[in-house]
Amino acid sequence: MASLQSQDWTKNDEKLLQAVDYNDAGRVTSLLVRKGLVPTKLDSEGKSA
Repeated sequence: MASLQSQDWTKNDEKLLQAVDYNDAGRVTSLLVRKGLVPTKLDSEGKSA
């Protein structure tokens, strides 16, 4: 099992999570491509996009 490390979330990570919550595939794609975000990053509650 991989070790868990602290991963700080930015406002762009929050925008990605919100786009996923709203099922906005275009926005998710745009954020992933333009910002180079990692959708498997976990927040403080262990939640990922």
